Amino acid sequence: MLVLICAGGVISDVLPTCARKPLFSHRGAMVSLLAIAVLGPLAWMQNMYTAPIPFAFETFAMVFAIALTVPIGLLIFNWIATLWGGTLHSRAAPLFAVGAISVLTFGLAGELANSVIPVGWQLDNTTAAQGDTLAVFVGGGVLGGFAALHYWFPKLTGRMIGEGLGKIALAQILVGFYVFYLMAALAGVKAQPVDIYKFFEGNGLDGFNLVASIAAFVIAVGILLELGNAAYSYRNGVRAGHDPWGGATLEWFALSPPPEHNFDAVPDVRSAEPLHDIRRAISDRTESWRPPPTVPEPAPEREPVEAAGGDEVATEARSGGEEIGAEGPSGSASVA
Repeated sequence: MLVLICAGGVISDVLPTCARKPLFSHRGAMVSLLAIAVLGPLAWMQNMYTAPIPFAFETFAMVFAIALTVPIGLLIFNWIATLWGGTLHSRAAPLFAVGAISVLTFGLAGELANSVIPVGWQLDNTTAAQGDTLAVFVGGGVLGGFAALHYWFPKLTGRMIGEGLGKIALAQILVGFYVFYLMAALAGVKAQPVDIYKFFEGNGLDGFNLVASIAAFVIAVGILLELGNAAYSYRNGVRAGHDPWGGATLEWFALSPPPEHNFDAVPDVRSAEPLHDIRRAISDRTESWRPPPTVPEPAPEREPVEAAGGDEVATEARSGGEEIGAEGPSGSASVA
């Protein structure tokens, strides 16, 4: 369950960043991971159906294993809804995450089938049940781990990990796993047990075991290729900036690789995407300021003035610098 929870956290962080779209329901994903952490250990007993334990404990394990499908299904739906309508970049990190989702779905569906008591009695300790468990480990531990490696490698080292070799390794791991999974399932249905040191001829399982062995070597080559890719990129990878993915979480606010104190100033966290909030605040501060449009002032009103020779009142008006009603040479007021 720990492998599944860690992989779920990685996928929930990689997909929104690379799809340029927020996680469909951040709170729903966190609640689903918490429910998996609680229900997972209670459902683990479904792997012991053939052990000499009371039937009540087997029923208890089956109920919790079936209940476990609810948070797992909601988590997978959350990932698919996040990708729906997004702009997923064809980089190795999101491709490893999508590959992890596909492998985990196969493995968890098989684990659900094996949790039903009659099916568990028939397939327990066979290669079919082993293939389902291997799917969870490969999908969560290997593919989810390599998705995390590609995503956080620039933060750890300051360099990008090779994209081409990463995609080739992903293709090898996926092809090798699906071939192995199919052969293990077919051999398990024919009741081939696990942990045997010798395969007897004439039982119709030789072809399944041969193809499964070749597929296992293909998976191993893909894993070694990815590890070699990381070792080579550690010294020779393309230098990355502090935020090559345009991430939303605070680790991309620090330098790459980060110093011991992480941040020069304590960042302000107000949401699940604090770095996007910081970018928006910086954008608002740097927008060009424009003064409001000016309103023309009203023309001054005409003021009345008294005439010099009596009680009559004349108005003074100016139009284009020309006076109307100015005094004449005799000192009396002349009105035009």
